[in-house]
Amino acid sequence: MRRILLCLKSKQKEMDSAILDSGKIGKKNREWTHKTGRNFPKEDNPDCSSWFGYISENYVMKTFEDPIQMPPCNPGFDWKCKKGHKIDHKGRCLEYKVSNWSGWRFPIKWNNIADYFILSAWDNRYSLTPLHVWIFYKNDMIRGRKFWRRDSIVITNTSLALIEFKEYEVTDRLDKLKELCNIYKKNLTFGCSTM
Repeated sequence: MRRILLCLKSKQKEMDSAILDSGKIGKKNREWTHKTGRNFPKEDNPDCSSWFGYISENYVMKTFEDPIQMPPCNPGFDWKCKKGHKIDHKGRCLEYKVSNWSGWRFPIKWNNIADYFILSAWDNRYSLTPLHVWIFYKNDMIRGRKFWRRDSIVITNTSLALIEFKEYEVTDRLDKLKELCNIYKKNLTFGCSTM
């Protein structure tokens, strides 16, 4: 029995070592493809599926004073503000459905880790025009339950539906975000950003 346990521990160490090595190899591979021009980093590549999330999150974060950004894939939140609150940002582009419906669907995924949720609503990923920014505290009562206690929230793009969220809209952050995006768009050239 002892031999089996020792053998299993040895195998586990080998696997852990292989995982660490594969991470280093992956990073070297990415750096090589960026250097040789085969791929661009996501922040410089509007065709990358992660590009919009990267851009929207980073520009919304810049509307805060001294944010502390978390590493990619941090569970539950994207950054901390200077007061120490955990903030999860969700940026979405306007969706259109066949039945003349348009709106934004923000995934919340029952996230009880974040203290605040910032939802930024954009027109599309090409013009990069923010239309709304809402801030919700995780325990705000929305549609009969705490904000975090839902898989997602849908906000329809009609004046009547937007009134429901008027008290959560932060126009000062929206104005700052529009200003930052306009500067970004002026400096944007294909395959190269000044972020």
